[in-house]
Amino acid sequence: MKIISLNTQGLSDFTKFKRILTKLKPFSPDIILFQEIFDYNITPDRLKFKIQTWSSIWKGTIHATPFVATLIMPHIKSSLTYESNDHRILDITITPSHSPQINVRNIYAPAKHTVQRPFWTSLPPLPTSLNIVGGDFNATLTAEDHISSTQWKRQPLGPYILPHFTNLIDTGGTVPKPAFTSYHQMVNNWSKSRIDYIFISPTILPSFTLTVHNMGSDSDHRALLLSNTRKNHKSPIWRFNSSLLKSKTHTAAIEQIILSHPPPRSAHQWDDIKDSVRSYCQQAGRITKTKRLKSIKNLTNRLNRLQRANNPNPATIAIVTDRLRELEKAHSEAMAIRARVKWREEGEQSTRYFMRQFHHFRHKTTINSLQIPPDNTPHIPSPIPSPFYTYSHNANP
Repeated sequence: MKIISLNTQGLSDFTKFKRILTKLKPFSPDIILFQEIFDYNITPDRLKFKIQTWSSIWKGTIHATPFVATLIMPHIKSSLTYESNDHRILDITITPSHSPQINVRNIYAPAKHTVQRPFWTSLPPLPTSLNIVGGDFNATLTAEDHISSTQWKRQPLGPYILPHFTNLIDTGGTVPKPAFTSYHQMVNNWSKSRIDYIFISPTILPSFTLTVHNMGSDSDHRALLLSNTRKNHKSPIWRFNSSLLKSKTHTAAIEQIILSHPPPRSAHQWDDIKDSVRSYCQQAGRITKTKRLKSIKNLTNRLNRLQRANNPNPATIAIVTDRLRELEKAHSEAMAIRARVKWREEGEQSTRYFMRQFHHFRHKTTINSLQIPPDNTPHIPSPIPSPFYTYSHNANP
């Protein structure tokens, strides 16, 4: 199961809704929790029209209020169980296949400091079933969840929030450093905060991974992706391809990315630099791989045409063959490196081929029945080699 939570900062524009879904589609989410989608002044008819418009591209179930929306994939049954009077809390009951019922609560807490404590003090209790709680809490739990270039500090509201989730796991709190989900910048001042959360019951995902993803200009909040690591074996660790540094173009581009950021004053300020370098290197690697595959295909076709010509040119064929051999060698080395890294990170994985071979050989080595020989010794005609005849003649049945 994969769960995404995101403060969208307004979804009145259908184009923006479509663009965000396009960005989230590669993650294959089962549940999407949106906050700050509209505002309190939207009329029920207008809200209904917006949901109908969304349904044209989202084939699953949509539960929405003026503030939050919960999107469920069509293979999961869902039903509305609770909506608060201020429309900031939405509870949906889902029934995944081969799993018990789970309550999914979507929360968009108020941003005003004067109403935050009353909101969390009067939070409705969670049901006794399994729970998933996500959303924009507009508050930090600890002082370490906020850093800023100014002296202004957020007042942590952990004592007011955490008592409601005593039996749940703060998935963002399991990472070695705060998973900052909100970035604000005004002129030369900036701030980072962890104010978006996903809490789950321990038995829902015994092994999970939480990652954050930048949404570009669509939101200054980052999308939280919670996935089951038992079913998704893809490692979240990025392996830098150091061969890119052999190219002066890539080296200059990476240096330019580092220089374009302000000098880091703390370890957390390296996050944006590393994200930018990672995005550039991954894109450069994909472009290089695509060009190499296209070159292999084009050279293979060219070699085929040269060999099928009426008067083949040996010199040209030799040049094309050598170039093709170099590209195929580079492609094979790249595949071997990726396979080696995957094997070290994930270990041996059972595949359909090896399981089929295993059952085939086991079937061949299985003895289904034993034949008991008759009581009398079989007559063996002569001539026969003496040692074998003596043994068979004296052997007991």
